[in-house]
Amino acid sequence: MATITREEFLHEYVPEYKSWASQASAADIKTPTDVRIVSGWVVEQPLHTYFNWHMNRTDDRLTQLEARVAWLEKCLASQIASTTR
Repeated sequence: MATITREEFLHEYVPEYKSWASQASAADIKTPTDVRIVSGWVVEQPLHTYFNWHMNRTDDRLTQLEARVAWLEKCLASQIASTTR
């Protein structure tokens, strides 16, 4: 069995579910200004591009978390397998 580093595993990790913005164009994801982020949302209908930015950011973080958990499960499984021999 080939040894793979944590960085290689995280780079090659493919999430089980599609990304939020996998079908969206880059123009459809717009980062809000720093002033808007600090002051929060006022009573208004925010642009869909801001919502896409938020969901894309959340989706990226969840994918990173899934990859790290998968890496830890892989490490744990190999440790358990090596102790049962």
